[in-house]
Amino acid sequence: MRLEFGNKTKNLNMKNLVKLTSIFLLSMFLMTSCEDDIGGGTTMDAPPSLDILNPNPTMTPGGTFSVRVSTTAGDALLDVFAIREDGTNVDASRITIDGSPASANPLLIIDTSDKNGFSWDIEITAQGDVSEKVYEFVIEDENDLRDSESVTITTEATPPSLELMGGGTFMTDPGTLASIPIKAVAGSNLIDTIIVLEDGVLIDTERLFYDELDTPFEENPALVPLTDQNGFEIDLIIRAHTDISTKTYTIIIGDLGGMRAITTIDIETIAQGTPLNPTLEGILFNAAGPAGRGGLDLDTGESTGTGNTSTEHEIRDLGIDISLPDASNWISRVAGANGFEMRYAFANQNGLPEGFSFDNVQTKEEISGIWDNTTPFTTTDNQGNLVSFEVVVGDTWVVSDGAKYFLVIVREVNPTSGNNDDNYVVDIKF
Repeated sequence: MRLEFGNKTKNLNMKNLVKLTSIFLLSMFLMTSCEDDIGGGTTMDAPPSLDILNPNPTMTPGGTFSVRVSTTAGDALLDVFAIREDGTNVDASRITIDGSPASANPLLIIDTSDKNGFSWDIEITAQGDVSEKVYEFVIEDENDLRDSESVTITTEATPPSLELMGGGTFMTDPGTLASIPIKAVAGSNLIDTIIVLEDGVLIDTERLFYDELDTPFEENPALVPLTDQNGFEIDLIIRAHTDISTKTYTIIIGDLGGMRAITTIDIETIAQGTPLNPTLEGILFNAAGPAGRGGLDLDTGESTGTGNTSTEHEIRDLGIDISLPDASNWISRVAGANGFEMRYAFANQNGLPEGFSFDNVQTKEEISGIWDNTTPFTTTDNQGNLVSFEVVVGDTWVVSDGAKYFLVIVREVNPTSGNNDDNYVVDIKF
């Protein structure tokens, strides 16, 4: 007869089998003969006992967990100890007992000091994949009686990591290249993508380069080179925005398991040139109103007249259309004056960048530099002078005589009824 427990095998020869059969029959006879006198019964051997202190049940694949195993013998001495993973013996190379590598698994208990019980601190290398496994700890005695305890170990994937090799705000000139050193390390899965956003919007590929200028992004998100999928340290080169402002750039790496790492950096573009005068607020009134209010001196923000002798104003209102009812006869159009021409400054048109705005302009050179990207007025009055369309809030104009340049934005348009106090409120930079 042959009994197996893991790698442990016991052999019983026929002589022993006959002996055991005889003992069994004698026992049955004695139990039957004594049944009327003492009530009968069967004596069972006490099994061994095993207890464990549970480990941390969650870790990364291939991590190590620790278990303290305590055993006590029953009626027979302890014989074999085993550790199983989902019903299969754990390879001994993954096990240490009290700091020493396990010699085998299952392990015969040979040391007499352990035969009646032991307490071992055991370390086990967990499964190498992302999964859930049941680890069973089993003790068996010389009578083949057993006890066991189990614990479930869950291994979870770790995300990649991403860090800036320098922190804070990166300062540069508008539209220039900013080199951002970054370091990425793969987690449980290989890194496969890199994404770059500006204020939450994907950046055009022509503004992005991977470590060198001769390696532009072909798309965004972009695939990470195969040689860098375990991790990389590169200079991410970004062409900064063209206006004077601070924008947040978000860098994201993703891995084949769908996990991500994110970091951000602010890039501040700095004005290079002559600082502007303090921004002025001016009010340009309906030219049909009281005398001295139909023009605007952009140097001071003060209202002026528009007569032939008035030379201080650079822009003027066109007054009213007398053919219309008084309540709606304000023309609400403007024109240049005293040799100054007015033009529209439209963002994302005629070469002006999409991010252009009045508020972002910081130097005199910026105002003069966009003159060639402005849009001339195309409408004329009955005297052939170029005039604007009907003025609306947000209209932005560059006003120049070729030597001096002003930037003007309309903040309010205020028509009135029953008088000619209609007006525009504007901000002025120069």
